[in-house]
Amino acid sequence: MKRTSTERVQLRVELANLTGHRLPTGDPHRSVELLARVGTLPPARYVARRVVDLDERYEPPDSDTTLLPRETRAITLDVPAEADTTTVTLDVRYVRWLAEDPVAKASGEPAERLAWIAETRSVPVP
Repeated sequence: MKRTSTERVQLRVELANLTGHRLPTGDPHRSVELLARVGTLPPARYVARRVVDLDERYEPPDSDTTLLPRETRAITLDVPAEADTTTVTLDVRYVRWLAEDPVAKASGEPAERLAWIAETRSVPVP
């Protein structure tokens, strides 16, 4: 991790899929998000998912960012920060279905069953 200026922190994270299948797996509306945040500033975000147009039954080339079984992927995030930033909070969020999707709304499932934080860590900024 290094500061790029007094307002940004460049963070290198390794995201590991320890499963024997792609992550996320299953329906194309699922995703795994890596969120890096400082205080109340908007987070930097990386999303692993398959993008599929279900109406057209079409998957754009190179749009699948899911992690392969046992893959470890290095990700660099440019995180908004403040001059006195000492820690960055990392969240790994599993999204089963986006709450704003009409199918999710119709299901009646509460938001906490549609997406949740699977892991949180605080990382010191040098």
